[in-house]
Amino acid sequence: MLDVWPPLVGGLVLLIVGGELLVRGAVQVATGLGVSPLVIGLTLVGFGTSTPELVTSVQAALTGALADASYLAIGGAFSGATDQALPMTMGTARHITDTSQVVHIPGLVGIARLTSPPAGSSPIDHLFAFDLVEPVEPDFFFVQISNGVGKPVWQVFAPADARSFRLPDFPDLSTIVPGSPPNPYVPGTYLVDIFGAKLPPGFDYAHFSYADVSFDQWVAYSHSRTVVQF
Repeated sequence: MLDVWPPLVGGLVLLIVGGELLVRGAVQVATGLGVSPLVIGLTLVGFGTSTPELVTSVQAALTGALADASYLAIGGAFSGATDQALPMTMGTARHITDTSQVVHIPGLVGIARLTSPPAGSSPIDHLFAFDLVEPVEPDFFFVQISNGVGKPVWQVFAPADARSFRLPDFPDLSTIVPGSPPNPYVPGTYLVDIFGAKLPPGFDYAHFSYADVSFDQWVAYSHSRTVVQF
């Protein structure tokens, strides 16, 4: 481990010094040729700050360091013109090494549709219910409820056959903390996001781990959002 730090620190120092010398030299040459300070700032200084990235990329290409690189392909269906439009369902193909090969996107996951409460309404007894638009079940559901400013107030994971979830009833802590008991469900508008995630073969919800929460592990997923009131 110790043999890694000297080259790393030394390279960083040389990178800073080299960039500084390059910019200073370029400015002196340009000034001597009568180039205006505006042109120097827009071109030479920008070139100097980008040179380290350029050299690193060229060196990697020449030495074949990119030969082992892999790529990610994404395909799916969206409800609008951009990939931010909800609801949506997507599939991914990972570890692509040949950009000329035909990529197979795995089957897409059904989109969860909130059926109770209706959009814009309030839940009864903190109960939410949903169904799938298409009967393609994910491996698990991830549900997040956020307040009006987008701050998550509650999250839960549910197995593939779940079609409802209930928010917990928080206890009265007024005897511990003076004042009103805490209530995360302040009256207002909330967002209910339901993700359906599909993982590589071999996933077992009974042995669920937080590593499975990462988008990097999902081979397909769907995402829906409903606005409700509290």
